[in-house]
Amino acid sequence: RTYVTGVLLHCACVAVAATNVTQEISPASVVSNAMAHSRDLRAARQDVDAAVAVAGQAGAAVLPSLDVRAAAARYSGLTDSALGAITIPAIEDRYSVSAGISQPLFTGGRMAQQRKAARLTRKAAESRLQGTEADITLQALSAYWDWSKAHHATDALKAGVERMEAHANDTRNLLAAGMATENDSLSTDVLLDQTRLRLQESLDAARAARVRLRYLAGMELGDDAMPVKPAKLIEPNLEPVETMIAKAVKNRPEPETARAEADAAASRSAGTKAEFYPQVQLGARYEQSQPNQFNFPPEAELTDDLFVGVTATWTILDWGLTRNRVREAEARRQQAELRHENTLELVRLEVEEARIALQNAVEKEKVATRAEQSAARNLQVVENMWTNGLARHSEVLDAQGLLTETQYQLIVVRADGCLAKAVMQRAMGHSMAQQTGP
Repeated sequence: RTYVTGVLLHCACVAVAATNVTQEISPASVVSNAMAHSRDLRAARQDVDAAVAVAGQAGAAVLPSLDVRAAAARYSGLTDSALGAITIPAIEDRYSVSAGISQPLFTGGRMAQQRKAARLTRKAAESRLQGTEADITLQALSAYWDWSKAHHATDALKAGVERMEAHANDTRNLLAAGMATENDSLSTDVLLDQTRLRLQESLDAARAARVRLRYLAGMELGDDAMPVKPAKLIEPNLEPVETMIAKAVKNRPEPETARAEADAAASRSAGTKAEFYPQVQLGARYEQSQPNQFNFPPEAELTDDLFVGVTATWTILDWGLTRNRVREAEARRQQAELRHENTLELVRLEVEEARIALQNAVEKEKVATRAEQSAARNLQVVENMWTNGLARHSEVLDAQGLLTETQYQLIVVRADGCLAKAVMQRAMGHSMAQQTGP
């Protein structure tokens, strides 16, 4: 009986432990889910597909085009007519079928510039897709480390509440024994409630972070899910700022996107100017028709004809239409150049800000670590002195609150440091795999 009871107790303990097992969610899994879930990313892929289609259209425009035409009609109420000695018969049934081919010979460079603009637009769309992936990665990591910060700060605040509850109980016992004052008990309760309030705020922040992760990554996080705890930061070996900026400009997709868009705008501007020049086209058509409009007088039988020729068109007067199209295209080109210059300045700004933020995070982590260690030793000393009657009650409260605050700040600083690292990697244009580590 004793053996069976022991086995049952062991199984019950295992079952309870299994139900309390937490599921640790890694930053990489959040980023992966965000990539799969993001509608912005899918829309960016559609931009690439559209740009590929436009490039295909521009390439097809320079090739010969073949068309086939057919028509059938029946007229009623027609009568024969005469033109001098010539009788023009009334032909009620009319049919025609033809095949033609046309080939642009000279467009003033319009088609060549259109093809170039289409290729550059496709390149810009592909670069923009890479930038969208990097943005989604950073958004996911930002929400993840906010969750990690709130979740693990909650643990620190729970420990602080437990310490304060134990101290409050001791204070009430001392008050009952006449060894503490009512003020000592009340001040303990005030600090305990303040710590509980901060704990509730941290719990609310963790829930808000979970909601944001659900929006960004489509992840339903259960109650057993928990993030990775922010680890101690490793001081980065940063290169000179100008070297980092040069590498960021080379690695990041935004400068390439802006450059491609500016070049595409320049090609479109040049293509619009080609409308000032004549447009020459080669054409050929074979036709069978009843009646054949080129035969006179017409006959009620199928006859054929063949046309081969060159046509040229040149717009002499369009009341400023072409001129204003060129003006618009040139303004778009200059606008794209300004965006490119602004992108370069923005990359510089983001690298410099990310560098400062990361350096600051590392220094703050060092200070927070020392502060937490000092606060833990201070509380131990003060509690020993309190036990021996050598410390005031207010000193114990201060030491309790200081330890809770330093533990909370250490979690916050380390989580912010992890995010600062991700921001730096985003600013430098590093790959997704380099952005997901703790």
